[in-house]
Amino acid sequence: MRTKSIYFAMIGFVVACLCTSCGDYWPADNVLVGKWSSLPDEIDTIRTYCEAHFKTQNRLYICEEKHRNEGDGQEKKYFHYYRRYNGTYSITNDKLALHYSEITDQLVVLQNGKEIENTLTNLSVFDELVNYEVDDSHDYLTLIRYSGTDSTSTQVFVRQKFE
Repeated sequence: MRTKSIYFAMIGFVVACLCTSCGDYWPADNVLVGKWSSLPDEIDTIRTYCEAHFKTQNRLYICEEKHRNEGDGQEKKYFHYYRRYNGTYSITNDKLALHYSEITDQLVVLQNGKEIENTLTNLSVFDELVNYEVDDSHDYLTLIRYSGTDSTSTQVFVRQKFE
C-alpha cells in the first residue's frame, strides 16, 4: 500500500513540475507562443544577442544584450548592456502590436573582474507595430521592427525547443 502512495506521489510531482515549467508557453494561443533566440551577431568589437518570449495570454518579454571589450591590460573594460521589454502583444494578419508596460536599460561595466558601474534606467513605455513572418516549419521568426521610421531593423529568431 505504501509503495502505491509513493508511486502516485512521484507521478504527481512529475506532472506538477512539467505544468509549472512550461505553463507560460502551453497550451499555445497562437504560432508565436514560445521562446525565440537570435543568432549572436558580432560587428567590430560589439556582440549582440536578443531573446523574445511570447507567452500565453498574450504576455511578452524581450531582452536585448550587447557586449563590448575596450582597452588593454589594466585599463581593459568589459561593457554589458541590457534592454528589457515587458508587456503584451496582439496579432492582426501579418502585423504584431507590441504594448510595452515596462522598459529598462541596464549597463554593467567590469574592470579587472570587478564591477565599477551598474546603472539601471527606466525608459518611457510605448506601443510598437511590427511586421512579422513565421516560416512553414514554425522554427524561424522574422520581425521587422520600427517599420516606417529611419530606424527600421530586421531581426531573425530561432524557436527554442523544450527538452
